[in-house]
Amino acid sequence: MSDPVRTPVEVHPRRAWAITSFALGASLGLAWALADTRTAPLPLGKKIVLKGWPITFRLPNGWKYELQDADTWSGEIEARPATESGMLRMIIRHDRRYQASSAEDIIAAYVGQRYGDVAQTFVSHESVSLGPVAGVNVSGDRLTAHMVMPVSIAAAGLPGGPALVVEIFGQSSSAGPMRRTLRSVCESVEFVRPRLSRSLGELSGKAGFECAVPTGLWCVDESSEYSAGIGLVADSGNIAPWSARAWRTFLASPRTLADLVYDQAAAGRVVFDLPQRPSETSIAGRPAASLTSAKSGYFTAVWAVELGNGAVVMVRGDGPESLSDEIDGACRKMAESAQRRTSADEFDLAAARKAGDEAVAAVRRRGLGRVWGAGSKSIWYLYERCGNPLGYLHVHRERATTTHSTGKPSYGYSGTDDLQIRFLDQHRQAQRTVWTIDDDAVAYTLDQTLTVGRGDASLSIASRFGRGSSDAELDVSTTFEKRKRSAKLKVGEDFAADPIEDMVLREVGERGVGQDALIRMIGSAPFAAAYVRCSVERGPGGERRVRTQSDCDPDRSLFNFDDDGELARQALGEGIVLRRAKHAEVARSLDWFGKPDGQPEVDPTSVMENDE
Repeated sequence: MSDPVRTPVEVHPRRAWAITSFALGASLGLAWALADTRTAPLPLGKKIVLKGWPITFRLPNGWKYELQDADTWSGEIEARPATESGMLRMIIRHDRRYQASSAEDIIAAYVGQRYGDVAQTFVSHESVSLGPVAGVNVSGDRLTAHMVMPVSIAAAGLPGGPALVVEIFGQSSSAGPMRRTLRSVCESVEFVRPRLSRSLGELSGKAGFECAVPTGLWCVDESSEYSAGIGLVADSGNIAPWSARAWRTFLASPRTLADLVYDQAAAGRVVFDLPQRPSETSIAGRPAASLTSAKSGYFTAVWAVELGNGAVVMVRGDGPESLSDEIDGACRKMAESAQRRTSADEFDLAAARKAGDEAVAAVRRRGLGRVWGAGSKSIWYLYERCGNPLGYLHVHRERATTTHSTGKPSYGYSGTDDLQIRFLDQHRQAQRTVWTIDDDAVAYTLDQTLTVGRGDASLSIASRFGRGSSDAELDVSTTFEKRKRSAKLKVGEDFAADPIEDMVLREVGERGVGQDALIRMIGSAPFAAAYVRCSVERGPGGERRVRTQSDCDPDRSLFNFDDDGELARQALGEGIVLRRAKHAEVARSLDWFGKPDGQPEVDPTSVMENDE
């Protein structure tokens, strides 16, 4: 089964709405600026501490507030002057549901969710401080059925969450004091959790490395069962917000530092090419590699440095292209100063490679027919994020005749995986995978099409992995916007073809708790077969599960399997869970399911006998 992918970096609604919204006449912007300089913010009252909230803040003196929304993942209040009957309101929200990687993304998601239409009239765009971290403030007019209402929205976020939004709106005569009052409230924000620090400090033992944190950055504990990373975020002294992640990983031959850097930079992109291959160098007397990329005003820098005995520290920074030198310099400084520390997450690289070889060999020796049987099977999964059902995955496979290994007909399997997701901001993602594989789990073909977009705007990428075997090359080709790129990818005995990844993970999970295995799999970069560390552990209920982490990525996934050997649940972090469900539950949970643009490719009535 092909894993569901996270939203590609290149297709976030980061700038499409921002450019059109901010490019309005200068006269309105001038009016806002003049009003802003002639007024003072309202004085603030006492600090407000709300149970379960990750932040504290202060409201204008004498204002009252009501709790509008609160759950495990988010919270919101609406505040207003206690003695005013007009339209002046302030909304403060924290949320981990937004698919966002920048303050602009957060604002776009918030506006799209609240108002349905992101094309608001924002004429001002500037930096703002949300407590200790840098954020963005946009201001302008919101058109309603009865009036033109001035609105100002500020946003910032920490790596791994939460995202913060502060909005104020009212009557046109109050634009100046509103804007300055919003900035004052934003500056009063304090983080309760996660706590921010200027150095890794006690986090270094958990992360497995120590490094210098450059001036102007806050360090955020991002490490968890879903992430090996340490987050870094620009402080309020920066002219614009940007963020970084640093994490420890491993290097297993024939992979190189340049491979890790390139694959991390390429992960999640729908464009398959980067400006150049990574630069290989030496810093602090140790091998290192780096790559920088800029596109549409957005800048990325990735660094990797060896620490010895197979250990590697990687750093990735993302932000506006105007800060490219600062971002790249900070990432290099962290990589250059990185030192290895012993952690509870240490593992034996050689033993893990041997265990991975054995797991893949066991699946091939047994044969797929002994596990999958002679019939067909259809399985449904519900895709949830932070408790909200957002999509589904439909997996169908059946016995088939294949001709991969020798050119002569042989037994095997064919199947389709159909993924449909609708994010909270109506961002859509469809991923269809069609595959075949021989019974010995060696030779296979796979075609995948990914479509992402909002409304009628979409991008697609098609990939094919064909005629691969344990001792041969994979033929890989990717097509995007009529451009095609082909390559041959060497793999070995430890390679698990996409259709049987879950079966191999289940085989690893049958081994003892504490067992680690390294298995080569196709990652989120289309021309890479990354090494994936698979660790067997106990879940919170005592159940056995498998945790996976790629050699080029800090994110982890958790896999649980049913007694029949099928995947029961996959948790990807960021509140994302893919869990096995009945077809009826999927249809009931998604209000768009079954409609013309939400209908699955495979008609469920054709597989009712095996419908899960």
